[in-house]
Amino acid sequence: MDLTPHERFEACMKLAEFGATRHDGRREYEWKVTLGLWAAVVAGIATFRGQPLPRWLGYVTIIVFAFLWLRGIWVANEKDKTLSIHYRREAEELLKKPAHAVTSFTLTLPWYKQAFGFLLDWSMLFQIATTIGLLKLAYLFIK
Repeated sequence: MDLTPHERFEACMKLAEFGATRHDGRREYEWKVTLGLWAAVVAGIATFRGQPLPRWLGYVTIIVFAFLWLRGIWVANEKDKTLSIHYRREAEELLKKPAHAVTSFTLTLPWYKQAFGFLLDWSMLFQIATTIGLLKLAYLFIK
C-alpha cells in the first residue's frame, strides 16, 4: 500500500508526537519520584533525630538513585527525544520534497553513553547534587 506524501507527513508527525509525549510523561513521573525521595530524606531528619545512621545507607541511596533510577530514565528519554527529532526532520523533508523516502528510526547508544551519559545532563546532575546535599544535611542534623 503506497501512502500519499500527505499521509507520510502525518505519519511522521504522529511518530514525532509519540516520542515527545512519552518523554514528557516520563519526565513528570521522574520528578514525582525524585521529590518523593527528597521528602523521605527530610522526614527522616525529623524521625531519626539523635539515632545514628550507618554511613553506607547514604552511599547506597545515591548509587541506587543515580545509577538505577536516573540513568534508566535518561536512556529512555534520550531515545524518545531522538525519535521525535528524527521524525520531525523527516516530516520537514517531506514538506520540501514530497517524493522524499522516509527512513526508519534506529538508535543504539554506545555502552559508555548508556552507562554514564546521564552524568553530563544538567537535570540529572541537579537531582544528584540536591540528593547528596539533602543526605549531608540529614547526617548533620540526625546526630
